[in-house]
Amino acid sequence: MKTRAFTILLLGAGLVAGCGDDLQILTSVDGGPDANMTDGEKDANTSDSRDGAGDSASDALGDGSRADGNVSDTALGDASMGDGSAADSGADAGVDAAPTMVMGTITTTGGGQLQVGGATVTVQGGTVTADTTVTLTTTQPVSETPNRIDVSGSLYTLAPAGTSFSSPISVTLPVPANLPAGKSPTVAWYDDVAKVWVALPSAWRSGDAQITALTTRAGTFSVLLGEGSSGGPQGSTTYCPKIESCGGALVGTYSLTSSCSQAGTTTEVRVFGTGKATLVATTERSGTVTFTGEAFQESFAVSQRRDVVADEAATSFLKDAGKATCAAIASEVLQLDAYSWVCSGDVNSRCVCSGRPTQASEPITVTGTFTTNGGKLNQVPSVGLARPVQDYCVRDNALSLRDNRGNALTASKSP
Repeated sequence: MKTRAFTILLLGAGLVAGCGDDLQILTSVDGGPDANMTDGEKDANTSDSRDGAGDSASDALGDGSRADGNVSDTALGDASMGDGSAADSGADAGVDAAPTMVMGTITTTGGGQLQVGGATVTVQGGTVTADTTVTLTTTQPVSETPNRIDVSGSLYTLAPAGTSFSSPISVTLPVPANLPAGKSPTVAWYDDVAKVWVALPSAWRSGDAQITALTTRAGTFSVLLGEGSSGGPQGSTTYCPKIESCGGALVGTYSLTSSCSQAGTTTEVRVFGTGKATLVATTERSGTVTFTGEAFQESFAVSQRRDVVADEAATSFLKDAGKATCAAIASEVLQLDAYSWVCSGDVNSRCVCSGRPTQASEPITVTGTFTTNGGKLNQVPSVGLARPVQDYCVRDNALSLRDNRGNALTASKSP
């Protein structure tokens, strides 16, 4: 078994590291990350994840820290460093509790894993071009946190800001034991520009204690509970986070950055030998919308994104069956060949893949007129059915829309 080189430091909590049975618990460090630590204590090895369906972690590093690993300017409010010094943070999401933070180095070949406050972030090898120091911080939401009524549990920030991954990482967060009737969980990422939560494709089945999403960008994450299916045998999540209807000047062209449909995300777990592979299907939209005067034109394409997380046992089983790459394993799990895969990990550990159809769908162009009233947008297409009135908000060149059926999107204004 290949061992990952993964340097770890701890502030305010225990972090598990090691290989196989050689696990180490690093306890709290007083006076900063290097205090009272020998050189040997500053370096530890982690093994490849050995998980079931709950060990996958998802999409996300965050705007919660500077490149030196210190917390700053998070979208979610005031935070304190583990040594008690205050960090310079914003207050948009209203976090004021002292955070618990772990720090580690993601290596180019071995990846790494961070665990704090019930959350696990797993990065496979080959996702970064240079060894990268990251932090994972947990804080508690407060009354000013956006969508506070829907936020379940803690907020988790993966930093530094601007960190990106060439292939998916997994983020796994805890789910409350007793979900309210009619509520379903979704992993959401906080867009610090649009000031909204963005739902991520999330793998979860009814009764699971954890939920997993895949991402390639940094940010702050949490579990949000919303109206929708609480999951059947295959599981589903259908919640699109609410937005603030702040209104604003719409004129301009916007490119979609995310979309969320009440049609939902479906989760299926398939068994291979003694292992499991989780398959998540999500409907995505891409394209642009332009507002000029009282007219609009939009050109959107709709596609099916598929995410696959195969644990070590399933990966080994499929490798022995002749699947020599993670992309081949993902195709076997999906049982469709017409997908292009971006994967992390390898067939000697586990595979994490995101796929989209190799043949892009043709965009559909719709034109019409629009009116606004405060934070409400009414679009009237030239042909076809009338649309429900939408809440909208334009802030810092970012557009957020959500209709009364719960469908939502965010878009960025073109220069």
